[in-house]
Amino acid sequence: APAAWIAALARWGTMGFGEVAAAATRFAGEGFAMYPLMAESLANNRASLARWPSTAAIYLPGGRPPRAGERFVQEDLARSLRYMADEERRVAATKGRAAGLRAARDAFYAGDIARTIVRFHEENGGLLRADDLAAFEPEVEPAVATRFRGIDVHSCPAWCQGPVLGMMLRLVDGLDLAGMGHNSPAYMHAVAEAMKLAFADREAFLGDPRFVDVPLGMLLSEEYAAR
Repeated sequence: APAAWIAALARWGTMGFGEVAAAATRFAGEGFAMYPLMAESLANNRASLARWPSTAAIYLPGGRPPRAGERFVQEDLARSLRYMADEERRVAATKGRAAGLRAARDAFYAGDIARTIVRFHEENGGLLRADDLAAFEPEVEPAVATRFRGIDVHSCPAWCQGPVLGMMLRLVDGLDLAGMGHNSPAYMHAVAEAMKLAFADREAFLGDPRFVDVPLGMLLSEEYAAR
């Protein structure tokens, strides 16, 4: 993710990493009010979070998952973002914006953060090594586009669940959602069933196209949605 943020800034942005990460850094360091969805997710995954003491220290503060409305702080994340921004600022002062962005990237993938990640993997049976991180570069690919009622809706390709949105839109495109009334029982039922069908196809078909054959054209076709 950090490499993708920085690649986007380098290719299409005008601001520095430290600028765009300032709010996230503040919310990580000072905390934010835990919201219900995240509180539920942490509670459901309590056992796996407790397996690693360093993970439990963040996500199970005081020995339990934070409740909705409680302040949630991620000091390690704040320190990581500040370190990246500091490295950017140090290099950009003499070598310019592009070099500064690269320095922020290297702070994560080749600097102290990378060494911390690799050490943890080595001590706990993980697979990542220094060369894996140092050599990583994000790829820029065409988005998956689905035409829905005059609008092109773009999503990430099939290595994530991005195409599921297009599959859902295809399924409801032939329905009179407006006539059902927004959030009426009929509307909610139709949307929920479309989501269930699309997520079932996600489990059956989607994956990294470099390793599995994803019939994306079929999944997003009007003919398949009609069937």
